[in-house]
Amino acid sequence: MNTDNNITNNTTIKTNEDGARHAEASEPERTVIIKSGGSGRVLAWSAAGVALASYILLLMTSGIIAMIVAAFGLVLGFIAANKTKGALHRLAVTAIIASAVLVAVLAAFVLVIRLGLN
Repeated sequence: MNTDNNITNNTTIKTNEDGARHAEASEPERTVIIKSGGSGRVLAWSAAGVALASYILLLMTSGIIAMIVAAFGLVLGFIAANKTKGALHRLAVTAIIASAVLVAVLAAFVLVIRLGLN
């Protein structure tokens, strides 16, 4: 005959079949949460690097390639801004602004100059 009486959260009193009572300490349940803190940091720095790379590509290649890379930096910046706080958040916002300016200027250039002249 086993009867269980809970005294506290961690201690259980059990009665054995021969009538002896004894207390057993049980381990509380623990939930382990693993946070990947590096992903936001990597995304923020990647967004800034891609924004800078798009300006360098503008000097070396055509504007279309630089605009595509800047659009990728814009997406990375938005994702990084949602995952980070503090200085890295401001870095991601700076990458968003830099990429958005390049995309807007190059899109206006392509629309006005290339399509207007044809």
